[in-house]
Amino acid sequence: MNTTPNFSRPQSAFDLADLLDDSPSLSEHRLTLTIFPDLAARNKETLSFTLPELAERMKATRAAIKSDLPLLSLASYGDTRSGKGGLRHDGNVIAVHGISVDYDAGEVGLDEAEALCEKAGVHVLIHPTSSHNPAEPRWRALFPLHRPVNPAEAAALVARANGILGGIIAPESFTLSQSFYFGFIDALEPDCRVVDGWRYLDHATDITPVYRHGGPRPKPRNVKTPQSWGIPLYVVEMIVDKIENRNDGWTGQFTNMAGAIWNECGESGRDIFHKWAKKSDTYNKRETDARYSRADGIDLNFGYLLHEAGLSEIQAADFDDATLLTVDDIPNDIRALNRVAAKVMCGGKARVWHNNELVAPEEFHKFYAHRTVVVDKKDVPLTRAWWNSSSVRTYRDGVVFAPGQRTTSALNIWQGWDVDERWDTSCELFLNHVRFIAGEHADWFLDWMAHLFQKPWEKPGTAVVIRGSKGAGKDTIGNYLGKILGRAHIRVSDPRHLVGNFNAHLQYCLLLHVEEGTWGGDRQAEGILKSRITADTVTIERKGIDPVEQPNYSRIFISSNSEWVVPATADERRWYVLDVETVRSREYFDALHTEMRNGGPEALLFYLLNRQITSDLRKPPVTAALTDQVLETLSGVDRWWFDILTSGQFPLTFDDEEWSRVDTNALYKDYADRERYPVSKKAFGKRLKTICPSIGRHGGGKQGRWYLLPSIETARRDFSTVIDGSLNWD
Repeated sequence: MNTTPNFSRPQSAFDLADLLDDSPSLSEHRLTLTIFPDLAARNKETLSFTLPELAERMKATRAAIKSDLPLLSLASYGDTRSGKGGLRHDGNVIAVHGISVDYDAGEVGLDEAEALCEKAGVHVLIHPTSSHNPAEPRWRALFPLHRPVNPAEAAALVARANGILGGIIAPESFTLSQSFYFGFIDALEPDCRVVDGWRYLDHATDITPVYRHGGPRPKPRNVKTPQSWGIPLYVVEMIVDKIENRNDGWTGQFTNMAGAIWNECGESGRDIFHKWAKKSDTYNKRETDARYSRADGIDLNFGYLLHEAGLSEIQAADFDDATLLTVDDIPNDIRALNRVAAKVMCGGKARVWHNNELVAPEEFHKFYAHRTVVVDKKDVPLTRAWWNSSSVRTYRDGVVFAPGQRTTSALNIWQGWDVDERWDTSCELFLNHVRFIAGEHADWFLDWMAHLFQKPWEKPGTAVVIRGSKGAGKDTIGNYLGKILGRAHIRVSDPRHLVGNFNAHLQYCLLLHVEEGTWGGDRQAEGILKSRITADTVTIERKGIDPVEQPNYSRIFISSNSEWVVPATADERRWYVLDVETVRSREYFDALHTEMRNGGPEALLFYLLNRQITSDLRKPPVTAALTDQVLETLSGVDRWWFDILTSGQFPLTFDDEEWSRVDTNALYKDYADRERYPVSKKAFGKRLKTICPSIGRHGGGKQGRWYLLPSIETARRDFSTVIDGSLNWD
């Protein structure tokens, strides 16, 4: 028996529909959809309707049999064809504009479905499908979205619709490119019911989602489970080899072993599981394979394997990538110290990595001078015994920060994400905040964020800059991401922390958040800043320790209310710059912060790990805000020429039909008189030709040399093309 969900309209502080004032009514909101003429889907037509218009169009579309009706999808598609030449497949979906779900179980009628949607307050169109009859109802519900979303977001919205309807929808509703026959067969009376609620489905963040088959969405196989201890494969095999197979059937220990090995080794652990399963007389290769293939939902880790092997006292820190530390002959105090300290070579000197910082050995010994341990019946200083122990963690290649990677000879201080991904909480307010700030370029920005978590070891070579007044929500984005990143999110407000000499804080940085950042024209700082964005390595300089070079994985996110924030040049490809002018209400940010405290970062991690990245992250969109930064950065000949074009009049010229002529020496003198450090006359002419390709030269000898200048309009068009931006010259 189905349980009717209980919904009530949430408080306005938590209701996105109340916080956003631009939600159109059903009679105004146009829903983009794609119509395919048949199942082959070799052609498509993109249309848009309001929901009431779609209902009327659906009633007017009739056929004798279902297969003669066209197919409809509430998504937009590209032109990539499948192996059979069709356009209707998951890989060709560009954006999702609405969610359609089917009900085929024959128990819940249209009236009940309509009542559930009314209670949830969502806009929806409900209609019977071709196989419907009153005794065994079958119907479809179409939920328009306030804004189109990335295909990666569709499953969560389908689950939300399923939550509204009590978890009864057909599993195929979760198929991204799922389409349905559009219209009615002649034998069925048209019945289209439009529920005009008070919000769109993507605003209904209070709804508990119900995923396929009533369970959570499975984790993709390419996402490393947060339970992993990072143990080398041969060590796992060594431990598993010690575990007795109790032969208690295909459940219990057998299932638990599959889950624990999978969570530590992934697909690489399949052979280890088979080897252990063969200890049983009832070993079956097919059953063992099937059990391992379904092991990724079992919440066990390497700790379970240690327990089964009788080694429960060993902790994760007792392992490194090269050596298995056993409990034999190692005093407890030394093992405990080994969990928080390691011996490393750094800058040609032996150092101790202790509690996430490098310290000199003598200072380390002083700190623990009061602690001793018995070795060969003698009291020995704890740190001396640890230092001389054959079991001490030792790394000859020093300390590295290598997110998502395994290292053997260097200590990897990457500690993973600060939260675990969750499918059952919401980050909808954050995603809408990003869309509000980024507008038409929101997909590029979200792809940039997704890349940070999917491939933290790969730099995109671009940085994000958000400029706006206080209260616009600039820093909220960095702070939200910081909840996931933990110590890998570094916030600085002093430019010296970004471009200064001592920069140990950058050694474990993935996102460098520069608050109220500004660039004052310091050319040395410009080179360092651009290097931070694109360089593959960074020199880490600690006080009292020789500089060392290590891989550079940091992305830069700058928020500021200054006019001139970054040194963007005419050919710039590093900066993605946004201007935010609207100041949001206190209630708006109260809702965002509430989401941040109640599972939002966990939901965002799940979303970003599963988002399909389609943007070229090395080519950020050219925005009006970037053009402003280019203009602020202009100097030399470029600045002089821009000022002339802005004035609307060339200096020292006289008109000759379509051209304005000016003596080359006079024009250079006009530039040089305004410039503190002018370039040579030859360099001036070369640069002027670059920024105004339409300019010509004439004359020579006794008549002198002349520049032939085009019209102001042509020169302005040339300049706009050079800086790759649209300029308002009024």
